[in-house]
Amino acid sequence: MRQDNLHTLPDGRTLAWGDYGEPMGHPLVFCHGAPGSRTHVSPAMDATAAALGLRLLVPDRPGYGRSTPLPGRTFPVWIQDLANLLDALGIGAITVLGFSVGTIQAMACAHGMSGRVINLGLAGTLVPRLDLHHAGMAPDVIALFKAGQGGPEGLALALEPLRGVPEALLEGMAASMPPPDQAVLADPDLGPAFRSACLEALRQGGTGMAEDIALATADWGFDPGGLGLPVQLWHGSEDRNSPPSMAQALMAMLPSGRLDLLSGEGHLCLYSHWEPILRALLIVG
Repeated sequence: MRQDNLHTLPDGRTLAWGDYGEPMGHPLVFCHGAPGSRTHVSPAMDATAAALGLRLLVPDRPGYGRSTPLPGRTFPVWIQDLANLLDALGIGAITVLGFSVGTIQAMACAHGMSGRVINLGLAGTLVPRLDLHHAGMAPDVIALFKAGQGGPEGLALALEPLRGVPEALLEGMAASMPPPDQAVLADPDLGPAFRSACLEALRQGGTGMAEDIALATADWGFDPGGLGLPVQLWHGSEDRNSPPSMAQALMAMLPSGRLDLLSGEGHLCLYSHWEPILRALLIVG
């Protein structure tokens, strides 16, 4: 587990990233949620990736953790940042796995690096035009996305009081989550990783999360239907952060997709089904 790697980008910004699993294994880039960070990998998750022969790369997006904030960042800029890191590491083809808000980043990577991304997995996915898919979504999550429509600046200020107090953020998240998600947060291996990730995500305040939410609610600038590779989706039937209807709507857009709707699971299905999801993504090329 190597969490505190720092890479200097061509414009002088810092990109922080975590490096887990098997160092010589097939590289899988994990796009964390919001909030989330490079630390969002528990010891058991790390060990599972290593046992399966996967090298798990987890970058902090700008404004999260130790990555330099970039107000007004766009998907193309983030893709350039990631490509620069991969080039520096001598990595070519990759698998990409996105969780929650990170699914948009993962799709953007697959769209912008179509010759490099050979396999794509999405867990707890979001879809374009979130305002059309609020049915079944928890009220506090709806409020968060509505706040993001006004741009990231005001939302970042609203999130500032949560800096350094991950318990307050986790309690607020758990309050609207179904029992399976609360069980994940209470897990002795996963729970500490979530707390660590939330604390690290807000190290610099809420700027990274606010930028992510604003990007999620705006025009993405690309069409998921144009993804030229098979996409595997996992979604909890009890998800209240991104209701199952979102996964079904995205499936209707994709030229080639497979949806595994996990009965009785919530938004955090990625973590409760970590090993089978990684095993499914082992099929590359």
